[in-house]
Amino acid sequence: MTTHPGVIPSSPGPRKSFIGDKEGDTEDDIEQQKLQLKSTTKASSRPCFSFCHRVGQSLNAVLGRAENPLPENPTQCQRFKHALLCPPQGLLGAYITSVLSFALLFGVLVSLLGNAALPGSNIFALWVLFVACVTGGYFIQFLKLPPLLGENTALTVILIRAGLGLDPDALRKLSFAVVRLAFCPCLIETLVATIASHFLLGLPWIWGIMLGFVIAAVSPAVVVPCLLYLQDNGYGIDKGIPTLVIAAASIDDVLAITGFGVVLGIAFSEAGVLGSPRLEMPGTGPLLCLTVAFVAAFGWRKKRELQVLELISNSTAVLWLIFQPLLFGLIGAEVDVEKLNAKTIGYGIATLGIGLVFRMLVAFFAVYGTDLLKKEKLFVALAWLPKATVQAAIGSVALSTAREKNKTELESYGQIILEVAVLVILITAPIGSALVMLTGPRILKKTDPTSMSSENLKAIKSEANDEMLEQNATLQESTKM
Repeated sequence: MTTHPGVIPSSPGPRKSFIGDKEGDTEDDIEQQKLQLKSTTKASSRPCFSFCHRVGQSLNAVLGRAENPLPENPTQCQRFKHALLCPPQGLLGAYITSVLSFALLFGVLVSLLGNAALPGSNIFALWVLFVACVTGGYFIQFLKLPPLLGENTALTVILIRAGLGLDPDALRKLSFAVVRLAFCPCLIETLVATIASHFLLGLPWIWGIMLGFVIAAVSPAVVVPCLLYLQDNGYGIDKGIPTLVIAAASIDDVLAITGFGVVLGIAFSEAGVLGSPRLEMPGTGPLLCLTVAFVAAFGWRKKRELQVLELISNSTAVLWLIFQPLLFGLIGAEVDVEKLNAKTIGYGIATLGIGLVFRMLVAFFAVYGTDLLKKEKLFVALAWLPKATVQAAIGSVALSTAREKNKTELESYGQIILEVAVLVILITAPIGSALVMLTGPRILKKTDPTSMSSENLKAIKSEANDEMLEQNATLQESTKM
């Protein structure tokens, strides 16, 4: 071997061997070499792995929920410590999920809209409104009140839920009572409010009738969630009380809004006799929404597709959790307390109070002829008190119409109607919902909803068996002939 001057010859030394580089290596030899290489690599990384494993075991022993179970009779302090363990569950997990969801929603809005979603913009104001409504609605539940903090989409969702929850048998049984409950209290309250507003507030008769229809409309956005809560917990379902009130509430709204439109058209002679084209009879929307959902649910029950009905009902319940905060949050944003006139507050409350007294009396007697007990009739009368949605929607229409037609002499009447509508919302919505939620569990009889559903299923099966027997009988007769 030749060497260059100044260069030290390197010793050959052992050459690194690679897997499968030897001649004659079989597949078994190659697999064995791979296993040896894996074991060597694992041995080299074993100290790091064992350290991480020990740290994880230590943290799990301190913060793990499974390693730190609650004692049999835990104290409040022990419960609080257990709630802080990992993984987060219960209320703590719900709080963390809610906070992260709100933050994620804000991040998505900023990433999509940029500066339009930053503080000071309308989008940010809506986000704050949504967060405040959800948070306030949660804390309101501790007072046993419905979380009504939260317009059109939300009302659609709750009416779909109501339509799916209507009991066809109870509705067929109470059909005449539904008509009486929908028409009689609304018309009587309109009449009483018209007379009271004419003598107390100085409104002309035509404007008094208009105010009467504004006051008389019940709010399905307040009544329906309360009754659905009671229905889900089995209160009053044995006699179909939730179905009775929910069905009558939609008809009551149609009657009040239609009457308001007719009277508005008479008050402004330039409008048509059937009401302002601006309204376009919006009361038919809630009724159609409720009717379509009821017909769909009736068809699914008729076809024995109860699983589909349950799936749709659960989906609408999830949608309601999302849209619920928007409903009364947006209605509350329309209530302008600064527009309340001190001169009309007292007379307005008196007009409202007189109308509500007659409304409750008529509602109590409207359900006579049914198998309801006196205390259950009293609950129906109390459930007929809450008002908000219709008043927020049409309360300012008369004033806006007077301004559009440049009739300044009529603006004062429209202002009175708006102020009384605001009073109706502020007084009846919270008090009415509170009365329904507080008296419902105490007055109504509780029945297990699962037993009722099983009874309905048995009834459906018996009907199917009867139909099969009839078909077999007709088939035998036809074969004999």
